[in-house]
Amino acid sequence: MKNNNSQNKSDFLESNLPSTRRKQFFDNLAHRYKLLLLIGIVLIVFFIPLLAALVYRDSSITIIVAQNFEDEYQKIFSIEIIYSLLTIPCFVIFFVGLSGIMKIIKELVYSEPIFFKEDFIAGIKENWKSFIMIAIFISLFNIMDTLLSYSFNNIYIKTIPVSFNFALIFPLSFVGLLISATYSNRFFMTLKNSIVIYFRFFPTILLSYILTFGVLTFRYIPIIFIKYSVIIIYLLFVLPITILGSYENITYIFDETVNKTQYPNYYKKGLFFHKIDNN
Repeated sequence: MKNNNSQNKSDFLESNLPSTRRKQFFDNLAHRYKLLLLIGIVLIVFFIPLLAALVYRDSSITIIVAQNFEDEYQKIFSIEIIYSLLTIPCFVIFFVGLSGIMKIIKELVYSEPIFFKEDFIAGIKENWKSFIMIAIFISLFNIMDTLLSYSFNNIYIKTIPVSFNFALIFPLSFVGLLISATYSNRFFMTLKNSIVIYFRFFPTILLSYILTFGVLTFRYIPIIFIKYSVIIIYLLFVLPITILGSYENITYIFDETVNKTQYPNYYKKGLFFHKIDNN
């Protein structure tokens, strides 16, 4: 494809481009895997503060449980609140890094030349505001989840806030990130569009969300060292692929619902197609 993979730019023809987003995904997976690994390394770097906060949470709870305090429940609750507050700046840092990565993913999907450092910095400049707002949005609901979960003893009631976040708030935030990486909209317009897209294309969006935001569920893994190992491996090898696949999927949705009529210059951008082609 672009840059110097298997052929020179002078030999490149438009007909060499894949004809569908699905084919493009597997083409990028086959020929741009080193780039995806580099993305994974950057994701790990920006995830370090969040990982440090998780280590603080786990180690503190382990000590409390080992000491067998009478007020163990209250102490663990305090640690969970502190951890939730710490995740606010941690999520902001991670999402700033993600804002730069999404610029690179976007250019990969649009089959444009990639200059990693320059594009990463440009992506942060373009996307940081919307990504930080979404990071704060997620963090606030995460704190509410913790407060409500520890306010009730009934196990069924305790699971309601967690289920609400993972079934609605986090998926909407996930779609909002993908929209923000593509279009310049106000926050509430992005939220509105996220709701429409999430429920209209529920099956594919849900799958993309689970594979991408699933990293947030790893904190529930009980064995600490396995937990951290799984998180790092996932960030390095899996998350870049799921982000690419998610953006390929959302771009296909944009092509069929928005780009075809409102943004023709972006319609099937990065693909080879005939104008009479309906695929």
